[in-house]
Amino acid sequence: MIRKSQLIQSGVEVDDGLTLEEIVEEESRAAAELKAKKAAILEAAEAGEDGDDEDSEETSDDEEETSDDSESEPEPATEEAPEAEAEEAPEEVVDEDLSSLTVPELKEKLKAAGLPVSGKKAELIARLSE
Repeated sequence: MIRKSQLIQSGVEVDDGLTLEEIVEEESRAAAELKAKKAAILEAAEAGEDGDDEDSEETSDDEEETSDDSESEPEPATEEAPEAEAEEAPEEVVDEDLSSLTVPELKEKLKAAGLPVSGKKAELIARLSE
């Protein structure tokens, strides 16, 4: 093994790259910057959630007003086929939502439903969709 001091004594210059201390310092600085960015994003998200709550309340008030208008007008229900298609569509949406969840999230839903939580992701989704 050749030591750095031996290389320096033999005239080899080692100023080409960063030293280990400089690399460690750079990594710690980058980690600190990343933490600061994450903290700023979390603060912005929390502030945004507080603002979103107010917006959602306003939206729900608007929805109530529009639902009152739609109740006054009777809708003719002459076709039943679109209703059957409408029933199938939510099941597909539920399956897509379940497949986008992680295994721990699926297991939490199974625990809440009182179902077994063992098995692979596909089995967990099948149990929840039953």
